[in-house]
Amino acid sequence: MEPADIVARANRIGLPQKRLAELSGLHKTTVERTLNGKTDPRRSTLRKLEHALLDHERDQLARLRQLHPEVSGAAE
Repeated sequence: MEPADIVARANRIGLPQKRLAELSGLHKTTVERTLNGKTDPRRSTLRKLEHALLDHERDQLARLRQLHPEVSGAAE
């Protein structure tokens, strides 16, 4: 996943860079510089961001399924 893809997905679900940094275990400045194109990120940095984003999306989906069990099968 490229930085632009991460930015688009994070924006779509309303995940701020600061929270993405917390979830990924990366410093906020690293996340900011990576996602703003101010640095050529390491693959490991992109992987951490991608995993944090995907984990957050899964958590949000699980939370929605708990709140609305009647539609949990509809999303699959």
